[in-house]
Amino acid sequence: ARDSQTGQSFSDVVELREVRGRSVRLYRRGTQGYYTGTLSPDGASIRGGATWYPAGAFWSARISGR
Repeated sequence: ARDSQTGQSFSDVVELREVRGRSVRLYRRGTQGYYTGTLSPDGASIRGGATWYPAGAFWSARISGR
């Protein structure tokens, strides 16, 4: 993955823990924290926050290979 603010690359293990409707919850081993997000209506992207993020910060991801 790449940090869009710093351009820094990183890798880690992220596990899908829960899906309820369009809500997703992922666990990141390296930070021992959770990403939470909402799947877009077209199923092509997810956007959300993380337990270690400051208020107002967010992440986003594109889903490929569908």
